[in-house]
Amino acid sequence: RRAHEIVKSGVLGPIKTIRTAWLGGGGAATGPRPGFPPEQEKIRNWYRFRETSGDIIVEQNCHNFDVVTWFTGTHPVKAAGYGARAMKRPYGDVMDSLTVSYQFADGTAYGHSAMQIPAGFTEVGETFVCAEGSVSTSRRGIRIWRPGARKPEEIVTQGDITQDAVNDFVDGVRNNRLENAAFTAVESTLVAILGREAIYAGKEMTWRELTQGQV
Repeated sequence: RRAHEIVKSGVLGPIKTIRTAWLGGGGAATGPRPGFPPEQEKIRNWYRFRETSGDIIVEQNCHNFDVVTWFTGTHPVKAAGYGARAMKRPYGDVMDSLTVSYQFADGTAYGHSAMQIPAGFTEVGETFVCAEGSVSTSRRGIRIWRPGARKPEEIVTQGDITQDAVNDFVDGVRNNRLENAAFTAVESTLVAILGREAIYAGKEMTWRELTQGQV
């Protein structure tokens, strides 16, 4: 929310380009869970199969897209990208590496990359490059780069932001302060599906083609 406030205030100027990434592990099931019938596998390990997860770009990377549509107030109008199973895991069928280039109606470019890494390097977050500085968001907090500064200003997250979100939801229920997230959730999910369909088709895909059933 603090990062959103900074970007939308205009203090850093308009957004010029955006970069998001989900590079890391997590949920890396290596095979069927023992002790359960085979017919339950695609439900119990649903995130490892395209049929039940929508592929990793929809199941996981949609969180990046949620932030982008929130900060920009809109969605990209076209996408092109590539994806693969680079790690050659014998289990599941979702992509484990991908990159997508999006473009907004005003011409703003937005690049997203993702990879399931067994261990080591990780980067999960969003960077908004504005005319007079940049803002990066992640689970660790936010970093703000301003003109002439030798290092970024850092605001470190206190606690767990997932728990913060749950607490805020519960507080909203108790105090009649509910947010209808249905429309924004659909929009960010469609951004993920747009990128996925562009990757699957191996060609540029437009928002109009996707939403008007022309895929």
